[in-house]
Amino acid sequence: MQRKGIVRKFSWTIVITALLMLSITLTSYHPYHVGVTEVFIHPNKDVGVSCKLFVDDVQDAIYRETGQKVNLVLKRPEDKKALNAYLQSKLQLKWGNKPLPLLMIGYEFEEEAVWCYFESQVSGKSRQITLATEHFTSNCRPRRIY
Repeated sequence: MQRKGIVRKFSWTIVITALLMLSITLTSYHPYHVGVTEVFIHPNKDVGVSCKLFVDDVQDAIYRETGQKVNLVLKRPEDKKALNAYLQSKLQLKWGNKPLPLLMIGYEFEEEAVWCYFESQVSGKSRQITLATEHFTSNCRPRRIY
């Protein structure tokens, strides 16, 4: 009699564990969009901005926003222009309260991602630089970099 109780408890433990593992496995297929944006301030007052985005995600975002299909892998001038226009509309860099213009200097691939590189010049004195990114969301909050 005691053995049946142990077997029954053990069976329920296996069922619950299997259900938990199944639910974790199924939720791991949820698409996550992750990007990285880095800012470098060089001693000569150059500012570099690097953005790492998934190629498929950024191509889809450009298409959703403009209706233009791009294939960044082909490195066509019109695709670079579309990528630049899209990212320029999604990045805002300020030195103090002054917006800084960003010049796209190029992009390169790293596995399934694309690194996009921008540069700018700062002038005058300021104690803060602010970067606002809005890659795939409509609500963005500026992030202060000290």
